[in-house]
Amino acid sequence: RDFLVLNVDPNSIHKKAISIMEDEVFSFSMSLTPNATEGAGYTDTSKTDGRVKLNVGCIQVVYLHKFITSLLNFTNNFQTAKEALSSATVQAAEKAASSVRGYAQKTFRLSMDVRLKAPLIIIPRSSTSHEALVMDLG
Repeated sequence: RDFLVLNVDPNSIHKKAISIMEDEVFSFSMSLTPNATEGAGYTDTSKTDGRVKLNVGCIQVVYLHKFITSLLNFTNNFQTAKEALSSATVQAAEKAASSVRGYAQKTFRLSMDVRLKAPLIIIPRSSTSHEALVMDLG
């Protein structure tokens, strides 16, 4: 599947603000193995309670100051909702922390396989210019 953020400014020649360079954008998998580290398994360091696998493909970002500014101005409209959500999040975190305390008596072993491909960042001279600074961070 494709992931794309479009710049709808009619004067800009750079329409794709964020796009994916390859087939795979993002994949995530997690598996839990209850009781894998119980008893004799606790001393076996190859056994884990959970596994996480994350792959992130190459992302191309075209940085246009005007686009970023308009995006930030748009998100400011949601400031009131953000404050209410923040308050609810704090309360939910307190409840979650109290319920996790009992489970956290022994350490949780997690195997992680994280693969990130470096982004390609393009900074044009202006939204109507083909001249740009291109940074391949890979």
